Amino acid sequence: MQLNLDLSQLNDALAKTATITGNNTITGAVATAMLRQTQTRFRTQTGPGGQKWQPSGRVKRATQKFIGGNAQTLSDSGHLRNSFTTATNNNRAIVGTNIIYAAIHQFGGPFTIPAHTRHSAFGRPTKPYTFPATQKNMPARPFLGFAPENITEITQIILVIMQKTIGGGQ
Repeated sequence: MQLNLDLSQLNDALAKTATITGNNTITGAVATAMLRQTQTRFRTQTGPGGQKWQPSGRVKRATQKFIGGNAQTLSDSGHLRNSFTTATNNNRAIVGTNIIYAAIHQFGGPFTIPAHTRHSAFGRPTKPYTFPATQKNMPARPFLGFAPENITEITQIILVIMQKTIGGGQ
């Protein structure tokens, strides 16, 4: 799953910038901003439009028991939150993750917990019990995407670098 920003409309300016600087200065800076914006969403527990994520069952249980003051949705182990990487070339800035379950959290939707058998409870052996398959629905908790303020920040990054590189600005 990835967020892909196509900057090909700025191709001439980007190519000139890449020739002058010898690297992907603009797309690298944009990818870094996109990654920071994604990481901020995990800290604030909000989607790109600012809407709060629905708390997970784990967070709700921790809150009810008064033991999880720092419990956060989508941050149990930090595996998803810490999996995002960037990639760039002269035309594209990409932020993404290869975590298989990222899409169900980003978009939400139905999923099935398969039937399974337990042989213990509370750390003690018990008579085997088979739980039936269960259909659930995951609420969308988007972390990739653009809000107007994200576009403004990225536009400012592009303008500053182009001004410094092409226009000879300060």
